[in-house]
Amino acid sequence: MDALDLVVARAREGEADAFGILVRRFQDMAVGYGYSLLHDFQLAEDAAQEAFFEAYRTLPKLREPAAFAGWFRRIVFKQCDRITRRRAIATVPLDPTAEPIHTDSDEERKAELFEAMRQGFETLVRCASPHGSIPDVTRSAVTSALMTAAACIPAPAASMAACPRVARSPAA
Repeated sequence: MDALDLVVARAREGEADAFGILVRRFQDMAVGYGYSLLHDFQLAEDAAQEAFFEAYRTLPKLREPAAFAGWFRRIVFKQCDRITRRRAIATVPLDPTAEPIHTDSDEERKAELFEAMRQGFETLVRCASPHGSIPDVTRSAVTSALMTAAACIPAPAASMAACPRVARSPAA
């Protein structure tokens, strides 16, 4: 029996250290193969992690320990395929000079989302303390989150004019 066969056999019996050896031995292969399929390092790492979890869960079903490498590679492929199918499909207009089509419902939805974000921020400021102020660290985190969300939802010009300006709380 090969050394890999022995490690796989021990891992099949539930030995955590043996599975740790398998992870260390195959993690570079898993991430590299995932990257070759996904072209994104973070997604490749996610696929590898999911593949190791799946391998751990289904390792008792592996009939031949010597086939571990090919079996595991197939699991990595399956995880990459799942990630690829979950991605949103990017679309582009057929005419590259065409302007995007905006409907009134798009603008109304943007206005509703922006207003909900604005109201949520106002509520946070009111509830944060009896004086209506929040610590700078919290304010920075909330502002960053709102700015990130606002970047995803372009606000109509009318909503931007209504945006409240909240003064910074004095340093205590």
